[in-house]
Order: sequence, then C-alpha cells, then structure tokens
Amino acid sequence: VGSKSGSTAETASQKAYFTQALIDQGLDPKNHFIIITDPASPFDVASRNDGYFVINADPNVGGRFSVLSAFGLVPAALIGIDVGQLLADAAESAEHFTKPESAAVELAVRILEAGKQNLSFFDSGSSVPGLADWIEQLIAESTGKEDQGFFPIAIESMSAPVAGDSLRIGFSEGDFDITVHGSLGEQFILWEWVTALIAIPLHINPFDQPNVQDAKVRALALLEKWNNHVPQLAPAFETNNIQVFAMSDSQSLVGQIRDLLDHKHMYTAVMAYLARGLDDEVTALRPLVAEV
Repeated sequence: VGSKSGSTAETASQKAYFTQALIDQGLDPKNHFIIITDPASPFDVASRNDGYFVINADPNVGGRFSVLSAFGLVPAALIGIDVGQLLADAAESAEHFTKPESAAVELAVRILEAGKQNLSFFDSGSSVPGLADWIEQLIAESTGKEDQGFFPIAIESMSAPVAGDSLRIGFSEGDFDITVHGSLGEQFILWEWVTALIAIPLHINPFDQPNVQDAKVRALALLEKWNNHVPQLAPAFETNNIQVFAMSDSQSLVGQIRDLLDHKHMYTAVMAYLARGLDDEVTALRPLVAEV
C-alpha cells in the first residue's frame, strides 16, 4: 500500500477492502501488507502503531515523480525487477543531462518547437510496453494547470484518431516525429527531466498539483456530506446489464449515447475500470468516439 500521507480516499478504500478480505480468510493483515509512506506521516505513525512493516520514502519527491523512489522500487523489487540496474541506468543518464548536447534538453526543445499541444505516445512492440501510460500521467498532471500545458495521449495504434493533430513520439522503429530509445531506467529519468524542462517557458510549477488536490478535497467533502454512504441515484436508462446515469431522457441505449456525443465538448474521457490484459477490447471505443 503506497500513499504519501494515507489520506487519499482511493488508497484507503483499497486497503480497507483487502484488509477485510484477508480477515475473512482467517489471515493476519500485518503479515500480508507492506506500507510505503512518507516518514512521520499520519499513515506512517498509524501503520507502525498497528504493527505493519513500513518502508519510508523521500518526502521531497512528488507522487508522479516517485517511480525511482521507494514507491516505485519496492513493488518493482517484489515482482523480480533488478532495481539496482534500474537505478544505475538512471544515474548514468542523469550525469549527462546538465552537459552540452544533453538528450533531455534536446528532447524538451524539440517538443516545444513543434508547437503542438497534443503529444501522442506509442509503445507497442517496443522494449518498454506500458511506458506511454506512465508518461501520460506525468506530463498531464505536471504541465496541465493554470489553463496551460500539454495534452499527452497514449495511443494503441499509429492510425488512432484519438490523438488528433499531435507530435508523435515512439519507442521503437516506425514513422514517428521523434523516436526515443533507452532502457527503462533511462526512460524514467529522461522523461522526468523533460517534463520539468517543458514547464519552464510556460511559467508553471511542474511539481505542484492544484487540480489533483482540489479533486481530493471535493471528493472528501462529498464523502463527509454523505456520511460515507453514497446516496442511491436513479439511472436515466437501465437494462439487465447496463445502467446509464445522465441528463438524457432517451429510453434506448443508442439514444443515450447519441445525446452524449451531441454535446460538442473539447474533451471526452472514457474511464473504464477494468482488468488490463483481460478487458482490452474496451479500447475499441476510443477511435469510435474520436471519429464522431
């Protein structure tokens, strides 16, 4: 369980869920959890008092930049990744980033000079599958604030219409505007540097998170208002397998979808809480919505 303070509602809920699941199996949760948190945080104090095994992370490193801290390294080690090699690759690369012809500076300049708000990342077939999803959150949260920033999009194919007019960045051979080769450790540290650098001319702080914090405050305020019991909302449309909560009065699924897409929003999100690798067919929705 990784949380800087322990106050994030999603993480606390997941911990509570799996704690109860272990208890239901007659197991002691203390023997099945590793807690990763900032030193002296409320989560740190409470976890140690309850007898959990706790690993402290560097409190000066923000969450989305923490992949090379305890928050990223402990889970990596647990699944068998050589974290020593990961850190060695990152450290060796970082030594060159402040020197002339720095790869980090050159990449940041190319992104800025392209003058495109949309940045698309394609990692299929590369040695770093999944990296695009990590970069997407890193850049989005770090630069998307104060009505400025870049719009990163992890795409599932080179022809994906979801990216719009974008600067195309890939991690293997292909028809990309920019191709970035490197080991996982090199990629991690490179993109952290690049993200910080592209924020400079925008005059924004890449290390704060006003929108994320605002969302947390609003979510916690709602939970408090509801006394931790989410009110029962009536669906606008319902079948045996589907419930739709919307402003539409349509009594067909097609009508509900049509009414949604008729709104000319600048941004449409498909937020699917499903199992990666098992429910991947849901990604077919993205090009369909983008083409509309």
